Amino acid sequence: IPGYTVDVATVPSETVTQEDIVKDVHYTIQTQRVTYTVVDDTTGTTLEHQVELTTGESDAALPAAAQRKYDTVVSGYLAQGYELVSKEQLPAKFDLDSSHDQNVTVHLKHGTTDIQETKKVNLTVRYHGAGSQTPADNVQTTTWTRTVTKDKVTGDVVKTTNWTADKASYDAVPSPVIPGYTVDVATVPSETVTQ
Repeated sequence: IPGYTVDVATVPSETVTQEDIVKDVHYTIQTQRVTYTVVDDTTGTTLEHQVELTTGESDAALPAAAQRKYDTVVSGYLAQGYELVSKEQLPAKFDLDSSHDQNVTVHLKHGTTDIQETKKVNLTVRYHGAGSQTPADNVQTTTWTRTVTKDKVTGDVVKTTNWTADKASYDAVPSPVIPGYTVDVATVPSETVTQ
């Protein structure tokens, strides 16, 4: 009988006599097992293989606690930075085949996060020699940005974009006129922005 084991596989042949013969054969319901497997699709590795989730009698309904435990296992991986690719549903009840476990498989991939990196560079024009009338430094700032994509599971950098600047060149800077003084550079020319 599927889902049961029997204590006597075959009742042996008996010689016929004038007495009744009674042989008792006992069936015992089998315990079935439901397991889960977790696969990391990003690396192609199996993180957990056929780990026991719950056990129960043949043809019995799975306990509600099994679903909660299954959901907790998946949530634990999501908290580590994984993303769910697919998750097989638990069976409604235990099967009748104790020769192999009922297994459900969860497929995950590594989540990624984008981080904006910025750095600022300046063109500074400094003025000298006019005593208290010397103008303050003229500073132009350029901001360079790039996007760095990181693996949320390992923390490794997956890819980076090229640095881009918010402008291609600095403006030319005419030197301020100070009465009684001459200046060696009438206009600081425009400069190409570099890093």
